[in-house]
Amino acid sequence: MNGRRLTINLAALAIMPLLLGLYAAAYVGLGTFVDVHHWPETMFSDVPSDRHYSTRWQVAIFQPAGRIESWLRGYEVEVKHADDTQYELILGLPSIDPP
Repeated sequence: MNGRRLTINLAALAIMPLLLGLYAAAYVGLGTFVDVHHWPETMFSDVPSDRHYSTRWQVAIFQPAGRIESWLRGYEVEVKHADDTQYELILGLPSIDPP
């Protein structure tokens, strides 16, 4: 009985890094990253970089990864829905609802 429990525990430990790896790959692969920190510093020094996703559920599940990415990069990375940022990206205007 203890051997079976050990096998189950080892399987669970092996699966956890796999799931975390899939989560990280989906975070990077499904989003579009706009890194304004590589643009001229005088223009965008206080503007956070963005990672855009096509659906709101992706934005919801990738918020924790966005905070980790911000910590790793040393500057703010916002996780946003693509529709929320279309006007910001093109004209630098705040998000508005189209008519």
